[in-house]
Order: sequence, then C-alpha cells, then structure tokens
Amino acid sequence: MYQTESDTNNLKNAQWLYKIPSENTIKNLAFIQELGYFETDSTHYTKRNGLQSFLLLYTVSGTGELQYQGKKYLLDKNSLIFIDCMNLHYYYTQDNWKYYFIHFNGPNIAYYYDIFAKNNNLRIHSQDDVILDYIKLLINNENSLRSDNEFLIAKLLTDILTRIIVEKENIRFSLVPDILNQVKTYLNQQYSKKLTLNSLARKFNVSESYLSKGFKKYFNETPMDYLNKTRIDKSKYLLKKTEMNLEEIADVLGISSAPHFIKLFKKYLHTTPKKYRILWK
Repeated sequence: MYQTESDTNNLKNAQWLYKIPSENTIKNLAFIQELGYFETDSTHYTKRNGLQSFLLLYTVSGTGELQYQGKKYLLDKNSLIFIDCMNLHYYYTQDNWKYYFIHFNGPNIAYYYDIFAKNNNLRIHSQDDVILDYIKLLINNENSLRSDNEFLIAKLLTDILTRIIVEKENIRFSLVPDILNQVKTYLNQQYSKKLTLNSLARKFNVSESYLSKGFKKYFNETPMDYLNKTRIDKSKYLLKKTEMNLEEIADVLGISSAPHFIKLFKKYLHTTPKKYRILWK
C-alpha cells in the first residue's frame, strides 16, 4: 500500500521534472518517472513506501541520512544510493543538503537493483565523474526529455546503473584477501588436475570452511563451482574445434567421467555436449 509524507516546501533551489513515457517504453525500456535537483534546509525530509519506482540519489554537498531496511546510511559528498521505493524509506537532513535524484523503472531495473544490493550495502562513494555527468545530462538537457529520445534516456539510465555496479564491484574486489586471489589464479591455470576442496585447502594452508565461505563471499560462488564453470568453458572449445570424444574431453579437463561431464555441462549450459557440438561446430 502506497504511503508518503514529506516536507519539500522550503527548498532554496529546485529543479523538478516529470516524464510520462510511452506504453511501448514502459513495456520494453528503462524509463524516468521524475528527476531533479534540490538544495534543502534542515526541515527537508521524505518518508514513503509502496511506490513502484527505484531511486538514485547523488549528494553534491552537505549531508543527509537515509533509513532503509533497518540500516542507516550517511549521505555525504559524492555518495550515491540506489533503493527500491516499494520498501519503506526515510531520508532527511539537518544540514544544507544539495542532491540530484532520479525516480525510474523498467522491465530489467529490479535485476540491476538485486546485483547492486548484494551484501546489503546500498551506498557507494563514487569516484566516477561520468556518472554525475550523465545525471546532469538527464536533468539539464531539455531535449533528453522529448518523447523521441526515450532510447537515449534508457541508454543513459542503464549506463549509469552499469557504471555504479562496476564501481561497487571494483571496491569489493580490492578487498579480496590475497590468498583467495591466489586460489582463483591457481584454478584458472590448473583446472585439468584432479582437485577437491580438501586438496585446495591443504595446498594453501587454510581450512576448508574459510576457503569455501571466503571464496563465495568475494566471488559469489564456491571454489568448486568456479572450477567446474572454468572446465565447462574450456570444453566448449574442444567440442567445436576437435574430434575428441566425451571421455577424452572429460579426462583432459580433470573431470572424473563422461557422465559427470554431461551432468556438469547440462547444469551450467542447459543443454548436452552433443547438442552443443552439433549447433556450434
């Protein structure tokens, strides 16, 4: 159920634009619902839930705070948040706060949100100047709001989302313990060996629990899943470019048998090696 309350009456400076997209755009593309730029005083706040919209909010200066899904986020200079407005959210300031905002939606936006929201952190401090440039372009360029530019709007929105996800992932990867990067490199190079979680843990002198949980935390999959996906990726070349049978391919890739190779292939590619070879050879 949609509920909202806010105080936006005492804005020092504001740009507030509304956009009504076409029916085809709503069905097929990312689209803007409203967007703008606010310079606020200490009475400014918005509290709502049940709104079928996603929100990007980029702080230019000053500070605000966001309460969302049981967490509180400081919204300071260069911070960017991405939230689902169906969930209860409350943002406010006790300061002179300047920020850009975009309310938007589209058939694939929930997928972008789910990726960004992994690890329950919905804020980044952006170092990517292009993100802010694109936000300003959407707000300041009147031509970008014309109905015949809906493809341009969709492109800019998806470019912004792609860049913030990549930036967040780069921050996460910079925090990966060196030992886990070593394991990943080893799997890329030694995928043809008969490897188990236990043998990996012994080689790198860590516990199986640490290796499995740490790898999944930073790379979103277990070491054995990563190994098996690497093997299946390598198998595609062998199926297309050689006449090797399935037993030979399994053996070269360190997979225990042809039936197990077929099982893994179907798990990751949703088809059989035989069908893949016929389609792609």
